[in-house]
Amino acid sequence: MAKYKTIVNLGAHRGKKTVNLAGKCDLLVSVEPVAENYRVLLETIVERRLKNVIPVFAAIGRESGMGRIHLAKTSQSHSMYFMRKFDKLTPTRRIMVVSWDDLMQSLDIGSVGYA
Repeated sequence: MAKYKTIVNLGAHRGKKTVNLAGKCDLLVSVEPVAENYRVLLETIVERRLKNVIPVFAAIGRESGMGRIHLAKTSQSHSMYFMRKFDKLTPTRRIMVVSWDDLMQSLDIGSVGYA
């Protein structure tokens, strides 16, 4: 992969891809909406001394505000969208949602090389 100016990692989870992507760009924005995963993501960023990573505690959606995420049995399978693997008993949690445009504007990013 070529070196990009900016990469946005949506659903950064606990930071495994964050570690790999950080070396492939000048700026990496890692977006993760689930608190437990976000805490581990922050620990990963600190432990690996990833100076070019901006963590964002939110999900990306059409509009900025609050939303709900369906919590799957495995932490890497959560989703804002109801899927076949979920049922009426699948737990949900309120999360912060930010639109793509609002995220780009808040970070003063004009364009993204890879998302």
